[in-house]
Amino acid sequence: MTSKSGPRRKLELPVDPETAQEEFIAQVGDAIRRERHARGWTQAQLAEAAQLSSNHVARLERGEVGATFYLMHRISQALGVDLSVLTPSAEPTRARRSVS
Repeated sequence: MTSKSGPRRKLELPVDPETAQEEFIAQVGDAIRRERHARGWTQAQLAEAAQLSSNHVARLERGEVGATFYLMHRISQALGVDLSVLTPSAEPTRARRSVS
Protein backbone atom coordinates (compact mmCIF):
# COMPACT_ATOMS: atom_id res chain seq x y z
CA MET A 1 0.00 0.00 0.00
CA THR A 2 1.20 3.49 -0.77
CA SER A 3 0.14 6.85 0.51
CA LYS A 4 0.48 10.37 -0.85
CA SER A 5 3.83 10.60 0.96
CA GLY A 6 5.17 7.46 -0.75
CA PRO A 7 5.47 3.75 0.05
CA ARG A 8 5.09 2.61 3.63
CA ARG A 9 8.34 2.03 5.44
CA LYS A 10 8.88 -1.13 7.44
CA LEU A 11 8.92 -0.73 11.20
CA GLU A 12 12.15 -2.03 12.74
CA LEU A 13 11.61 -3.94 16.01
CA PRO A 14 14.13 -5.68 18.27
CA VAL A 15 14.23 -9.43 17.83
CA ASP A 16 13.33 -10.05 21.46
CA PRO A 17 11.38 -7.35 23.35
CA GLU A 18 12.45 -8.73 26.74
CA THR A 19 16.12 -8.54 25.74
CA ALA A 20 15.58 -5.01 24.43
CA GLN A 21 14.02 -4.00 27.75
CA GLU A 22 16.89 -5.51 29.75
CA GLU A 23 19.39 -3.75 27.51
CA PHE A 24 17.59 -0.42 27.91
CA ILE A 25 17.53 -0.76 31.71
CA ALA A 26 21.24 -1.66 31.76
CA GLN A 27 22.10 1.35 29.58
CA VAL A 28 20.16 3.68 31.87
CA GLY A 29 22.00 2.23 34.87
CA ASP A 30 25.35 2.76 33.14
CA ALA A 31 24.41 6.37 32.37
CA ILE A 32 23.42 7.04 35.98
CA ARG A 33 26.72 5.56 37.21
CA ARG A 34 28.73 7.52 34.63
CA GLU A 35 27.12 10.83 35.61
CA ARG A 36 27.46 10.07 39.33
CA HIS A 37 31.16 9.27 38.89
CA ALA A 38 31.67 12.45 36.84
CA ARG A 39 30.59 14.40 39.91
CA GLY A 40 32.69 12.33 42.31
CA TRP A 41 29.55 11.29 44.19
CA THR A 42 28.91 8.09 46.09
CA GLN A 43 25.68 6.18 45.61
CA ALA A 44 24.63 7.47 49.04
CA GLN A 45 25.16 11.08 47.94
CA LEU A 46 23.06 10.59 44.81
CA ALA A 47 20.41 8.77 46.82
CA GLU A 48 20.18 11.66 49.27
CA ALA A 49 20.01 14.27 46.49
CA ALA A 50 17.29 12.33 44.65
CA GLN A 51 15.48 11.30 47.85
CA LEU A 52 16.01 7.57 47.24
CA SER A 53 17.60 4.78 49.21
CA SER A 54 21.23 3.91 48.49
CA ASN A 55 20.08 0.36 47.79
CA HIS A 56 17.67 1.58 45.10
CA VAL A 57 20.42 3.62 43.41
CA ALA A 58 22.70 0.56 43.48
CA ARG A 59 20.00 -1.64 41.94
CA LEU A 60 19.30 0.96 39.22
CA GLU A 61 22.99 1.18 38.35
CA ARG A 62 23.31 -2.61 38.17
CA GLY A 63 20.29 -2.81 35.87
CA GLU A 64 18.33 -4.93 38.32
CA VAL A 65 15.34 -2.58 38.28
CA GLY A 66 14.00 -0.02 35.85
CA ALA A 67 13.02 3.51 36.73
CA THR A 68 9.75 5.30 36.16
CA PHE A 69 9.78 8.52 34.19
CA TYR A 70 9.21 10.47 37.40
CA LEU A 71 12.14 8.74 39.12
CA MET A 72 14.38 9.43 36.12
CA HIS A 73 13.33 13.08 36.32
CA ARG A 74 14.31 13.24 40.00
CA ILE A 75 17.68 11.60 39.30
CA SER A 76 18.42 13.92 36.37
CA GLN A 77 17.56 16.95 38.51
CA ALA A 78 19.76 15.69 41.35
CA LEU A 79 22.65 15.21 38.92
CA GLY A 80 21.96 18.51 37.17
CA VAL A 81 21.68 16.96 33.71
CA ASP A 82 18.99 16.83 31.07
CA LEU A 83 16.87 13.68 31.19
CA SER A 84 18.11 12.76 27.69
CA VAL A 85 21.63 12.27 29.10
CA LEU A 86 20.36 9.30 31.12
CA THR A 87 18.35 7.64 28.36
CA PRO A 88 19.84 5.57 25.55
CA SER A 89 19.26 6.43 21.92
CA ALA A 90 16.25 4.98 20.16
CA GLU A 91 18.45 2.58 18.19
CA PRO A 92 18.82 -0.80 19.93
CA THR A 93 22.25 -2.40 19.55
CA ARG A 94 21.01 -5.99 19.28
CA ALA A 95 19.96 -7.79 16.12
CA ARG A 96 16.77 -6.49 14.58
CA ARG A 97 13.99 -7.82 12.42
CA SER A 98 11.65 -5.98 10.09
CA VAL A 99 7.89 -5.95 10.50
CA SER A 100 5.51 -4.66 7.83
